[in-house]
Amino acid sequence: MQMLQAWRCALLSLALGVSSLAGAANPPLKVFISVDMEGITGVYSAKEVSRGEPDYPYFREIMTRDTNAAIEGAFAAGATDVLVREGHGGMNHLLIDMLDKRVRIVRGPTHPQSMMVMMEGFDDSFDAVVLLGYHASTNYPNSILPHTMGKEVVYFKVNGQSQSEGSYNALIAGRYDVPVVMLAGDKAACEEARKIIAPNMEVVAVKEALNGGVITLHPQTARKLIRDATERGVRNRASIRPYKLTPPYAITMKVDEPRKLMAGASLNAAGEIEFTSPDLYQALNAMVQMW
Repeated sequence: MQMLQAWRCALLSLALGVSSLAGAANPPLKVFISVDMEGITGVYSAKEVSRGEPDYPYFREIMTRDTNAAIEGAFAAGATDVLVREGHGGMNHLLIDMLDKRVRIVRGPTHPQSMMVMMEGFDDSFDAVVLLGYHASTNYPNSILPHTMGKEVVYFKVNGQSQSEGSYNALIAGRYDVPVVMLAGDKAACEEARKIIAPNMEVVAVKEALNGGVITLHPQTARKLIRDATERGVRNRASIRPYKLTPPYAITMKVDEPRKLMAGASLNAAGEIEFTSPDLYQALNAMVQMW
């Protein structure tokens, strides 16, 4: 009997040891997915991404299915936790009961004094960021539904570098040394992302502009590409540099109508709003207050 008990204790210790080693070999891997709508597969018109319009429900479903493709890729790459942030106006467009049940979702608008906006819920515990359904910045050539944050923003720069919504969010991630590993959207958005954020990040161009319309991939083809690119990006995250700029952070922003300037901001001769801070969050928050 004593011999049997000794064997049982030895087997239990071995099992616990194996379990502990497995846990050490597979540390938590958190992926943050920010989802916009203008860059979703097939979309070319503002009506298709606007609540109350006849085609909106269809593209809302396409948006949800594209998101599931990215989620699948993240988990295939070993993610243990995936947080999805709705990033399109109102932040309440995904059909959440259709999403992969393993995820958590951040919905609803951000606090008006927070610069997190499309990155609400992100913090330094994440390992990789995925941007889905993104578009290029205002006036970017050959782009589909381009804009930068509010439609009244003509452009904004940080330290002289023009920024898009994607690179704005990449700066937030970069503050914590977290890379944006994949962006999916129209061809122009992908081109701009690789110019600004990281030249070797994964991108998926699901469509490209054509004389006011688009040439788009079939939704199933696009989803396969999104899934595979997300998996590659998450797996190769260590080789993709976070997007960072050197402080102090000088914001230059042009808007199409006068704005009340916050303390520390000024208006230059070209009509641009200027604000500088040694802290990235303070600089971005100032921009949000004045766009």
